[in-house]
Amino acid sequence: MILNINQKGEKYLVNVVCTRLTLASSEELKERVKPILSTPGVEVTVDLNGVKFIDSSGVGSLIALAKQAKIAESTFYITNLEDGVKELFTLLRLETVFNLINSDK
Repeated sequence: MILNINQKGEKYLVNVVCTRLTLASSEELKERVKPILSTPGVEVTVDLNGVKFIDSSGVGSLIALAKQAKIAESTFYITNLEDGVKELFTLLRLETVFNLINSDK
């Protein structure tokens, strides 16, 4: 398990506890968080502190979660991007896709 999910009311904090968000770990992220985001009005924050590398499947899973949030009218945030991941998000212009918070490391 690469995730710790904490809930307070309708707010969820998902801590990704691995250094690489690749195929296996990104599938777990998507499978466990997508059902939460299906509930209208919930707020999910994914904390990527410590994640040093994200491959295309990791990016795809995050995009799928953002899309699910939009469909269900819930809120999806990503926080605590490491420098390398932040550079990737900038290069791919993902800051226009995601709600990024507290990402100034």
